[in-house]
Amino acid sequence: MEGGTWLDRNLPASLEGRAPPTPLKHSSGNRQARRFPVPGPALGESFYATTEAQNVRRLFIGIMPHNYTHINAIVRIAELYHKAIEDLRRDPAGAIVHLQLTSVDSPAAFLEMLSHYEVFVTYLLSKREGDRLDQSFEGQLNRELTEAGYSEVYSRSITSATTFAEVARILDQLEQPDPDFARRLRSLTATSTISHGVDVERLNCLCFFGMPRQTAEYIQTSSRVGRDHPGLVFVCFNPARERDQSHYHLFIKYHEYLDRLVEPVPVNRWSKFAIRRTIPGLFMALLLNEYNLRLGGGGKKSLYFSKQVRQLLESRRLRPDEMIACLDEAYCTTRRESGQEFAEVIQEKVSEYFDMLRNPQKKFTSENLTEQPMQSLRDVDEQIDIIPDKDSRLLMSQASRG
Repeated sequence: MEGGTWLDRNLPASLEGRAPPTPLKHSSGNRQARRFPVPGPALGESFYATTEAQNVRRLFIGIMPHNYTHINAIVRIAELYHKAIEDLRRDPAGAIVHLQLTSVDSPAAFLEMLSHYEVFVTYLLSKREGDRLDQSFEGQLNRELTEAGYSEVYSRSITSATTFAEVARILDQLEQPDPDFARRLRSLTATSTISHGVDVERLNCLCFFGMPRQTAEYIQTSSRVGRDHPGLVFVCFNPARERDQSHYHLFIKYHEYLDRLVEPVPVNRWSKFAIRRTIPGLFMALLLNEYNLRLGGGGKKSLYFSKQVRQLLESRRLRPDEMIACLDEAYCTTRRESGQEFAEVIQEKVSEYFDMLRNPQKKFTSENLTEQPMQSLRDVDEQIDIIPDKDSRLLMSQASRG
């Protein structure tokens, strides 16, 4: 409590940001933070939660191919998996005895359980790999299966190029499988598109086409399987990559400390790219708030209009050195070693913006800057224009008229 105002701030824990002190330090200065709930005295144990060692949700299997190319190893794993599933379907009563199952007591119940493991999902690190793999599944995999007396595998793909309508149809096929086993969708190749929001009960087998670049991506993707039934996760490492070889040799230890190896969230006020993204917004904020109150006004006198800013620059009532001093204070350039680099960028950008506003080409002040102020955190990525087609324009026109 300070001055009658609560200054508390809550940062929710998540996969990407488990410990709030670091993000809080960078976003709000050097505030102290309390973490709740705190970790327990032993790994996987706390006052609020415990680890049930016998309740296995996912089984991870690391595979390093030898005498196989990476893509042929994936095809071979898929082949063996589909053969095993079909063998179990051919003799469900014998499978119950052989596997010593106690949770199912009839062939019908066994086939119902097995239906949750029929779909083999391959997670791709890039769409280019998916195109090659889809061709191999269509030709090599199905040829091997049919020559051995097994049914062909119907495969689909979900990538960034897949339309929403197509994704919806694929998910419907997964959730409501065809009564005819030979016509069911039993193979799915996908990129990070499925990492969020795809929760299908029948997805319980996943194969990584190489090790993902980030631990958070690995955890997020592997959690697509094993949500309602125990999941099986294959990691087929790329033998040509040193990083994959390292993950293979430290496979058990890596999973033992998996949650502690999640990369820190990219909240860093001293990132060398941060100032170039944020300075247009701070520059305009100073103009439209601080300077507009003192030197501008309302209506046509507002510093929203580049004509008014140009007049202030010509009369030297708006000076770059004063603006630079305000931005130096805002960015705390004197408090860190990296502040010198920030100070240089501030001087460069203020001079650049003032030169543009001395001879503005557009009506509004912000439109004359080389970079536009950020309107969303999504602006850190390169933006693309979305242009509606004829049908979309017609639909939006009718919707706007009610």
